Amino acid sequence: MAEHRRPVPYPPGEALLAAYRLRGPVIDVGAGGHGYVLLLGAEANKFVFANAHPFSWWETFQNLAVADGPTALIVSDGEAHRRRRRLVQPALHHRQIEHYLQTMADSADAVIASWRPSQRLDIYQAMRSAIRHAIIASLFGSRLAADAQFFGQQL
Repeated sequence: MAEHRRPVPYPPGEALLAAYRLRGPVIDVGAGGHGYVLLLGAEANKFVFANAHPFSWWETFQNLAVADGPTALIVSDGEAHRRRRRLVQPALHHRQIEHYLQTMADSADAVIASWRPSQRLDIYQAMRSAIRHAIIASLFGSRLAADAQFFGQQL
């Protein structure tokens, strides 16, 4: 018999789900003089991805540039975005993603295993290297992933 797992409580996600149930898929919110429109649910996501041209990936996800770099797919727009997307699209098909889970876990475990008691760590840089290794291994294989540090320096 399959075990039923309860999701990990995530208050922001629970708040968004409650807002979606109360107001529907389009929610106008604002804070500190900044206004945002949230598009929630499967249909809204399909709409955004099918009609990406009026949206700016950079404006939406620029806070990720700190972790992913300014040339990452998630923060690029226009032709640069289309070119990068074409390169990785086959590897990001939903049937492929489950095969990457072990690679992601192994990459994080390898970084964590290198830590020693009382060692001062830059967690941001350490996990960024784990993420970079997992991405390269998943998209391009273990041979290129062995040089993940080199690729990180080039970015």
